[in-house]
Amino acid sequence: MEFADKINTILCDDVREEVGNKTSLMGIYPESMVFEKLPAILPKLCLFVMLIKTKKRIPKFEVTLTTPRAEPIRNALPEPPNQQIGGNLNLAIVISPFRINSPGEAKFEIYFEEETKPLVHKFGIHLAKKPRRAPTKK
Repeated sequence: MEFADKINTILCDDVREEVGNKTSLMGIYPESMVFEKLPAILPKLCLFVMLIKTKKRIPKFEVTLTTPRAEPIRNALPEPPNQQIGGNLNLAIVISPFRINSPGEAKFEIYFEEETKPLVHKFGIHLAKKPRRAPTKK
């Protein structure tokens, strides 16, 4: 990725702008999401992207979300405002509502205008394991 020295991505339930130039991320997921049953619907799913020490301006870009047994969701987004080369830039990508049909692998792909390779954030979607019952004595 030629746009920044370092790039971090975090998958979460919500991104909130706070007083004092702070951002709060709610419901951060590890490498997988776990559901009690599928299909399921979440009010929203967010991918928070942090670009550290940008090397050039980020042009308009496209985001694709691919999930198991569903058509990919594609969104074209405009150039982010208030960019400064050498500064940090945060992007919040929000899918609302977020419907998931079945377990498997999922991914966000962010295609920046001048890049041939997308920025990819992969995550798993799993069903919760049901606890085993102890055998009953007769």
